[in-house]
Formats: sequence, C-alpha cells, structure tokens
Amino acid sequence: MPRGVRAEVPQRQDEPLFVLDKNAPPGQTRRHEIVTQVGPGGEAIAVKGYDLPRDVGADSPIPGIPMPEAHALQFLRDSSFIVMRKNGTRIPPAMIAKEGGTGGFELPEDETIAKWDELSNEALFRRCKAYADSLDIAESTAKSKKIAFLKGKIKRTAGVSRGSENVVGQMPEAELDRFPEMVSGTGANVLDTIDA
Repeated sequence: MPRGVRAEVPQRQDEPLFVLDKNAPPGQTRRHEIVTQVGPGGEAIAVKGYDLPRDVGADSPIPGIPMPEAHALQFLRDSSFIVMRKNGTRIPPAMIAKEGGTGGFELPEDETIAKWDELSNEALFRRCKAYADSLDIAESTAKSKKIAFLKGKIKRTAGVSRGSENVVGQMPEAELDRFPEMVSGTGANVLDTIDA
C-alpha cells in the first residue's frame, strides 16, 4: 500500500447488519458511499456503494440491505437511516454532537450523561464508526485510542461571555461595518450604532 494511505481495518467476521434509508422514495433506492480507503491528505480514494431502499417489504427474509458492521455503523450518524440486526432489532443512532450546536437539551428517560471512560468498548466503537475517517479503529482498538479519536471530533464553540467578546468572529463580514467599536475595541455602546 502506498505511503500515507490508510485502509479499513479488518473487523471481526460477525453477521452483517442491515440498513434502510427513511428518505428514499417509496419503491426506489438512494445511493450512499462508505469510505474504505483514505489518502495521505485525508481524501477518499476507495469507496463502497450501497443502494438503500425505504423498506424491503413484508415478505422479505431480511430486514434491510446487508453490509459489514463497520459500514452500517457509519449510518448511525443520521437518524434518517435505520440500522438493524438480522432479527430486526434496531440499533439506536449514535449521539454525535452537531458542529456549532449550543443551547440546552432534554435527555430522554432512558439516557444519561457519562464520562468517556464510563462508556463500554462497544459503545465507544459504535460512536467511532459513525465517522467516515474511523477506518483504523477496530473493536479491539484500545479504549484510550477510541476516546482520543472521539475527543478529536468535538469542536467547542466560543460563546459570548462579556459584552461583544467573541462576537466579531461569529458575525458576517458585511455586518462589521455597522459595529465599528467591536472591531476597534473602543467600547462604545453597540445600540448607539444600530440604524433605527
């Protein structure tokens, strides 16, 4: 394999998981690709395509489109996909922080907040596999490596804490002309500069 190219780590050979796409038009499929090889610059150089339907019909012996667990788990990132075991048991979507997400939220009764090291290896593995660039994460990967990988995915957003601090970086450039004291640091009252 060329230098710097990362290929998918072989996973244990379990039964496949099955995936459906709730956004597929009835009676049709939508094409989705899973990255299986990444180049030195992080670009995808090999993919595996799956045509996912909305459902497979009541008479189907399988609950969805079969695929390796490592591929199916990447679909857990989006709640519009259903990932199941062969017996039809649904695997819950991974709770992935959305970029720029702020504000409060309410946990369902069957969920809690936990520290990274309190999560099981299986829970960490499922969360890692929700990311396309988790090719080198196997179920047997050390727990500390899985945690480090997930921590690297978190992008903390800067909030407004005092006055206009951190606001300039969050405003569209065209708006900055209207608020010169934010850029210059003069401390003038922002409300005085707003056009009525």
